[in-house]
Amino acid sequence: MSAPENIDSLRLQQALASCSQSIANGDFKQSQESISELVHFLDSVSDFISSGTNDEEGAENSAFEVLSEIYHYLISPSLDQAITDALAFELPKAVAKFACGSTRCFENAERIINHFVEVCSPRDMVSILCEAMTSPSDGFNNSFYFTPLLGALAKVFEVLKRRPFEQVKAALPVVLKVLEVILSDPEEDEDMDLINKAILIANSLNTICIKLDHKDEKLFALFGLYVLQITALISNSVGSETSRWSPIMLQLSHFLHYCGFTYLDLITGHEVGMAVDLISQGDEDDYMRCFFVCQLWSSYYSTLERPF
Repeated sequence: MSAPENIDSLRLQQALASCSQSIANGDFKQSQESISELVHFLDSVSDFISSGTNDEEGAENSAFEVLSEIYHYLISPSLDQAITDALAFELPKAVAKFACGSTRCFENAERIINHFVEVCSPRDMVSILCEAMTSPSDGFNNSFYFTPLLGALAKVFEVLKRRPFEQVKAALPVVLKVLEVILSDPEEDEDMDLINKAILIANSLNTICIKLDHKDEKLFALFGLYVLQITALISNSVGSETSRWSPIMLQLSHFLHYCGFTYLDLITGHEVGMAVDLISQGDEDDYMRCFFVCQLWSSYYSTLERPF
């Protein structure tokens, strides 16, 4: 390991030790300061990767070592849950930035985020992941940053035990906004993983619906609208390369059928309109903007039903 990497490792160990000590002591103010210092250190390392340094290999190695050390720190059997919970509020966003550095940095960042999903409150993780996706730092607003966060959100959805509809409803606008922004300027090789994570979220929604003791009409409607929206976004992104995406489109059509959307219903817009009405009960115009394709579909076909 080179001298800079040794320095990074020492700083990281000191930062993690400070976090552990202050949290264990119940010193809230000091723990917040320690975690902020840790995040600041991680940001400096991830910023260095994206700065176009002449020593790209050295920067990538340093980043990889930092992520590896964090992961092994987090999975230590002796680590107190209170420390893990405190770090969970800040680290997913910080380590997601490393995903832009290289394939192995991406993989390490992903396993750190997934570890938090496995050991922390699902309800908390939904909020944490959504917050990370709504406020990425400059320079990290790309598919590599968002992909591990979307994948982790899909895992969280599957382990929600109470009131899944409310949790899913709060998170999907964030997901759809990310997909809309990133896929509006598609990079074929970069966006494939992001699209796969969007499909993984649909799979998770399907799993939630299957697990229910009784059919939740609102959740099924939300699931169907999400599938329609990502179908439109993906179709617009891939353009003429539709044959390559046929398996994904076929899978999405199966999801629509499961939600009760038949081909005839989609042609007439009847079921889409009913789903929009069911989800948009009350004054929720701002919320429904994330399903703009579904709203346009519903509005267009509702005009065809009006008498002349």
